[in-house]
Amino acid sequence: HPGGNSLLDSRKPPFWGSYGDLVQDVSVSNGKIEHGGYVSASFWCSAPANSQIIVKSFCDVEKYNQNSNKYETFLNDHDWNVRFLWRRKYLYFSSCSCEWFIENDLNFIPDGKYRLRLNGAYASKDAETPKFYSGISSSFQVISPGHNDMGTHHTHLEISKYFIYLFDEVLVFISITLLLLWKLIRSCCLKPTNGKAK
Repeated sequence: HPGGNSLLDSRKPPFWGSYGDLVQDVSVSNGKIEHGGYVSASFWCSAPANSQIIVKSFCDVEKYNQNSNKYETFLNDHDWNVRFLWRRKYLYFSSCSCEWFIENDLNFIPDGKYRLRLNGAYASKDAETPKFYSGISSSFQVISPGHNDMGTHHTHLEISKYFIYLFDEVLVFISITLLLLWKLIRSCCLKPTNGKAK
């Protein structure tokens, strides 16, 4: 249902955030990244399961137009090199990531200023129609190879990203294990007494 009446869409951002707020911004050396690089940003979001009909693209790459002084959609998640990922975070909340694998083709991806945009919708109990939201990353410069001394920054960023992901999954596993263990203890060891003396 495009309005989002499933339990998945009941996932909300934590109390300290709102739909579209950044969880992790893009991280590039000196605000620049070469062709062939990779950028990503994650946002608090709703589950996308029931909004695929009304949201044309969950993740856009926007390019700054110097003539209009505005950002314009350059690519969306229909492109092979733009990925949208949704995952749970801390059991109940959900986060969405926009990822862009920047092509080496300078004719297709010209040098310039870009940013990532998240688009989404969520079901509101107070409204019959879904509410739309968006989130925007910081801007970054895409430059030709050899114009930026990136060193091993990209490698370190990828390692850090997957360590954070692994840490989140470990927390989820520990939480579920403790919950199951508590239920087992209650059922086996905390049986109610009938109050009769033997």
